[in-house]
Parts: sequence; C-alpha cells; structure tokens
Amino acid sequence: MQPNNPYGNIPPYGNPPGPGMPGPGMGSPFIGGPGSPSGGGGSHLEKLSLPGLLLMISMGIGMAFQLISLLLNLLGAGLGVAGGTDVAGLMSGFVGIIFNIVAMCVGGVIIFGLMKYRKGESFVFSLVSVILAMIPCISPCCWFGLPLGIWALVVMNSDDVKSQFNG
Repeated sequence: MQPNNPYGNIPPYGNPPGPGMPGPGMGSPFIGGPGSPSGGGGSHLEKLSLPGLLLMISMGIGMAFQLISLLLNLLGAGLGVAGGTDVAGLMSGFVGIIFNIVAMCVGGVIIFGLMKYRKGESFVFSLVSVILAMIPCISPCCWFGLPLGIWALVVMNSDDVKSQFNG
C-alpha cells in the first residue's frame, strides 16, 4: 500500500515513477521535453531524420515507377505505343531501357546517400544525394522530390546541424 493512498488501489495513471522515470506533468520522453531521457533537446542531428526518411520514401516511389517503366519497355508496351509526342517515342525502346537502368542505379546511390544523411555522416555525399533527389527525371520531383529536397537542404545547412556532421 502506498503512503498517500489509504485505499490501496493503483492510481489511474499507473504506479508512481521511480527515480529517473518521467511521470505526470514531467513532459514526454518521446518529444524531448524536460522529462526526456536526453535531457531536453537532444542532438541537432535528429532534425535530419524526418526529411531524410520522407525523401527516401520519395526515391522509393520514383524507383518503383522506373521499374514499371523498365518492364513496360522490355515488353514493348512503353510510352511510344501510346503515340503522341516525340518525347514519349524517345523514352521507349532501347533508349528508355537504358534510361530506366541508369535512373534506378542513381536512385540506389541516392538512397545510400540519404541513409548517411540521416546519420549525419559525409556532408558532401549527403549534399550531392539530396540535390540528385531533386532532379525531375530521377525522382517524382514536382510532387515529392523538390519540396522535400528543399526542406532537407535547409535543415542540413543550418549552422547547428552542419557543425555536427562527421566528415
């Protein structure tokens, strides 16, 4: 039985916190408040996590589109079959297959660079990866890659984050 609880029942918020454990009114251990295990702020590199993750998801979507386009080109059902513009004809057949393979390889390099971005390793490689992810022909740029890339560059180039990059 607890000293302040004459009835012996457990309080509705659970047992009182032990030493070092956040309790009611002490902040959330997940947000970085005053009760967080990290001491209230955490590393500045944590700012890289969300834009890096969203940019990796965007590149995954772009690579999926490239894979679908590659399969359609291999089956002879690429954009050139639909007729229309000269660009559609150019991006089908052998040229389209080569473009899809190159774009998927570049996408893999970008995802590798974005993993380093999220860890705060290799500033130059991370910077190049973010910039490549913003190019329209490699990622779904206008919808995801460009705004997420701008966000990632702004976060990456802030003074507090830039100083914590390794390399």
